[in-house]
Amino acid sequence: MVLQIARRQIAPAALQASCDRIYFGAEFCEFLIPSPESLCAIAAQGKPLSLILPYCTDRTMGKVERLLEAIDPAWPDFEIITNDYGVLRMVKSLAYITPVCGRLLTQGLVNQFENQLIPMPNNVAVFLKSEYRVTRYEISVTRRKLRHHGNTTLPADLHFSMYLPFQYVTTSRQCVLRFRNVAPNTPLDQIGCDRKCQDRVYKIGYPEHVEESLYLKGNTLFVRYANFPYTPQELKDLGVDRLVYANELQG
Repeated sequence: MVLQIARRQIAPAALQASCDRIYFGAEFCEFLIPSPESLCAIAAQGKPLSLILPYCTDRTMGKVERLLEAIDPAWPDFEIITNDYGVLRMVKSLAYITPVCGRLLTQGLVNQFENQLIPMPNNVAVFLKSEYRVTRYEISVTRRKLRHHGNTTLPADLHFSMYLPFQYVTTSRQCVLRFRNVAPNTPLDQIGCDRKCQDRVYKIGYPEHVEESLYLKGNTLFVRYANFPYTPQELKDLGVDRLVYANELQG
């Protein structure tokens, strides 16, 4: 098994030397879905590319359709990491796109009480593979080492991508920054987004219950783990063959 290294939204000048794959897009907020032009600009660097898409409502499905139309079937090893079953259905018939389940869809993979990697009930994993061609799932690094699920009846070709050094904790459909200067009783469909979250990360101290630092970016809360606990062999035993460095959170 070859361990791939991926980075999210890294500066174009550093693409060629720093990683095996680029993650680009919006994982948690539909207002941050990139334009087709920006996607094509990243793809022009020639690296294998994973487009990350969040949960989507009716107002943003048109954006997703335009992104799909902009994808060149000749792009090498192109993936769409989706956190929305509607998007997964849109991608299933496009053979030149590899569909991947994002962290919002696979948050049930980790049993937080037993630190065990549990890839969901057998019939769900089999269904996602047969119906949607999904064999890769995104997970976060956790405080303690995960143990292998031990289930030998799951599909043999499951792959996992592990994000570090930040674990996704929780997310919301709404963002504090988006509503900061909005008059009371303004209808939701009239509230836009100026993407203020893109240059703001808030570090939160919570010493009574959380040893690590918490970070709020936009509508999503993360926790940072400074130490990576795994050896290469332990990652292989878990089925983790890709590490994703999320460099958009600083602090």
